[in-house]
Amino acid sequence: MNQIKIGAYIAVKRKEHGLTQAQLAEQLGISDKSVSKWERGVCLPDVSHFQDICDILEISINEFFAGEDIAQEALEEQSEKNIIAIMKDSIQRSGKLRKTIKTLVILVVLLLVSCGVIVAKSLHDNGYFDKNYVRMATKNEEVMSKMFGSVDRNYGIFEYSNDFGAKEVTIVANEYLNGELISSEDCFTMPIEKRKGMIGMTMDAVKGEYMVSVGDDGGAGSMEASIENEVVANEDKMTSTEFLQGTESMENGPVPLLTYLAEANGESLSGRSAEDIIATNGRCLKEEGVDYCLIVTCEFK
Repeated sequence: MNQIKIGAYIAVKRKEHGLTQAQLAEQLGISDKSVSKWERGVCLPDVSHFQDICDILEISINEFFAGEDIAQEALEEQSEKNIIAIMKDSIQRSGKLRKTIKTLVILVVLLLVSCGVIVAKSLHDNGYFDKNYVRMATKNEEVMSKMFGSVDRNYGIFEYSNDFGAKEVTIVANEYLNGELISSEDCFTMPIEKRKGMIGMTMDAVKGEYMVSVGDDGGAGSMEASIENEVVANEDKMTSTEFLQGTESMENGPVPLLTYLAEANGESLSGRSAEDIIATNGRCLKEEGVDYCLIVTCEFK
């Protein structure tokens, strides 16, 4: 991201609204020195202030990232440019920019990483693990919602705490057809350097396309894949997409992030958990009459 351009844009919009640096700072609950640093391009605002700044200055998130006003007809094109810009800024040290990124999941994951705000939220009092966990990220939900509001995909954002020193995370795609495991493929391995990081996923249930990205403040990477079989290709199919909702310990082995089901006849879908499906090697799917299942897991090694 061009923080000098973003800072200059904040200054222009602030002045258009007749606000001093001190007045803007007061509304945000920060010091005017912070606003001055932004406008001089010294640093970017903390991610927790992004949406408040946009609301006060009456600009969109995409205009904020672009550092300029965006016409409605150019919004989609500029959104993609913003994604690429943030990708370059976040992973230039690792040189792993993927030019095929077309969804906003990378934006959210790398934005949270590059701004240094990957901090685990306070643990619940119901037995959640405080170490070596993977769980649904709930921090900055409003920003995530706005980022993904125009994307016709299901998405999940997860945070992890790698306390036992794993050096890499592997994404595995497990496919079941007619109650049998037909494929278990290591489709993406990402070296990890830091204790905390994030994983993002999107799933197009209609087209059977999905993407996974992994990032910490040492780098990031992603992969895309498409499901190719007659069940998913059937336009009359019934589908179900479920992401990890609670907290899972990475010490127990692979952690299921996504469970995608497809029934060709569109009659009914199983309510079985990913754990049940894996434990029975898919047999429970046949009992429920589910034609196809994809379970995407992550494993830290």
